[in-house]
Amino acid sequence: RAQGNADHAAFLGAGLSEYRNITFSTCEPGQEDWLLEAEALKLDQEEGLGTARHAKLRFLGVPLLYAPRFTFPLDDRRRSGLLVPTYGFSDNTGFDLSVPYYLNLAPDYDLTLTPRLMSKRGVMLGSEFRFLTESTEGELAAEFLPRDSEYEGGNKQRGSASLNTRTRFNRRTDAELRLNYVSDKDYL
Repeated sequence: RAQGNADHAAFLGAGLSEYRNITFSTCEPGQEDWLLEAEALKLDQEEGLGTARHAKLRFLGVPLLYAPRFTFPLDDRRRSGLLVPTYGFSDNTGFDLSVPYYLNLAPDYDLTLTPRLMSKRGVMLGSEFRFLTESTEGELAAEFLPRDSEYEGGNKQRGSASLNTRTRFNRRTDAELRLNYVSDKDYL
């Protein structure tokens, strides 16, 4: 269901192509509720990367996002980089924005760091380390809020940590470990 247009396309060989003035959508032709536009697009199949210049995301004709340069994966290869930000609003946190950054450290472990801005509480840093061995997989996660402006006068350090692992010793013997810690009983 994907469709798009380009004013110019050049196939440069070895899985490399370039396009000018492109549009792309998965909506029905003529009913593009959302539309991605870019002045230039380069696709490198060997590297598994696409790079768009002066990209805009429009919804119902209204521009929502702009990126002077935007790189994205073309396949399932793992790469370090920014993940999709999340945002919201609640009575507990106020405006809430998280911008995760994924680090592909090795084929068997990775790390995601997530700064989080909460207008009512302050800035929090979250992390998740995942690992995999022949018999064990697991996650170590932690969050730290140096000063929670909504809790006990605003100077309380708060946080949490957890370790979850699953190990298979043989066909009939498994083990799970779950350790959790929170700084206080009212933690977020």
